[in-house]
Amino acid sequence: MQGHTPRSARNVTTKWSATGACTALLCPARYLWESVIPEPTKENALAAWGTAQHYMRQRFFTPHPSTGRYPYEKLESFLGMWSGLWWGAVAGRNPFDSLTPYDSRRNQMRKKPLRPVEVNWEHPAQPGQLFKSGSDFLAIFHRQQERRRADGTVRLLEQPFNIANWHGLQLIGRIDRMDIQPQGGWITDYKNGRMDQPELETGVQLTAYQLGYYHMRSRGKIP
Repeated sequence: MQGHTPRSARNVTTKWSATGACTALLCPARYLWESVIPEPTKENALAAWGTAQHYMRQRFFTPHPSTGRYPYEKLESFLGMWSGLWWGAVAGRNPFDSLTPYDSRRNQMRKKPLRPVEVNWEHPAQPGQLFKSGSDFLAIFHRQQERRRADGTVRLLEQPFNIANWHGLQLIGRIDRMDIQPQGGWITDYKNGRMDQPELETGVQLTAYQLGYYHMRSRGKIP
């Protein structure tokens, strides 16, 4: 069946993020409340925990700008950083990036710090409970990744992409980590909780990241 598309509608581009497209497909109502008509509230405690975990993993794979050496060779120093981040920035009064004046995303010194995180804790014991679970997660992460990060693989962290027109849609996103290998790129999207089965079966988010990878590679933005 063929239909007529008005001329005025042919060039309309709808902007979607990879995460938003996944949410909208699985639960349109949730996407509506979270992205279209969001209420101004404090950050959910689990969301703040996830942001902090992402921040730690990014720092772990970011070499020092002067020496080129990776930080946190010892687990104790890595968990010490986690303690300072959690109690100082998430459950404290300081913004995440006040802990370092260097902005690894822009490869330059930070001009001004971000605002502190305001978290809606569910109960008084929750900060301590999430700190403990975060420590356990990061201990496993450190053990698995410490040797891997020194293997010479080119890794790109928090890599943004913007596909201006993909079948009439603008597709944007930020890939947590890409390991560039001879046979192609290995995309890692960090998840801090259990994924629902429909999310695993559709694979919308990772498919969008794969499109972003090929888009950047075709334009010479990645090796």
